[in-house]
Amino acid sequence: MQFSNSLISAIMAFSALSLAAPAPVPELQVRANSKLNQYSNPDCLDNTGGNVPTYHAAPVARNCYNVDSTTVSFFWAIGPLLHMHVYADSDCGGLSVDIGKNGQCQSVNVNYSDGFQKINSIRMT
Repeated sequence: MQFSNSLISAIMAFSALSLAAPAPVPELQVRANSKLNQYSNPDCLDNTGGNVPTYHAAPVARNCYNVDSTTVSFFWAIGPLLHMHVYADSDCGGLSVDIGKNGQCQSVNVNYSDGFQKINSIRMT
């Protein structure tokens, strides 16, 4: 009799657990992956006319990325609520320009001002 009482108690406890509300599932937020592809040819093309980058990175916000000296163009894309800033000097120094938040192919040779003719580094903010 004691065994059956224990068995009934165990079944009742298990039933109560299985009827309990499930733990809340955390809400997943949609994020776009950032991208920085560097190309040694204009128009974000590789040597065969395709779009395989010479260098690829998935940049992290507020980190500085130097543009390779052989890069002629780069394609960038960023997540929501971020802006891409380009800099005249390496290590995100010197003059800077906010080129927006809509990814695109960008030439490193620019004419932003007399002191800013070439993009040498980038940062997402």
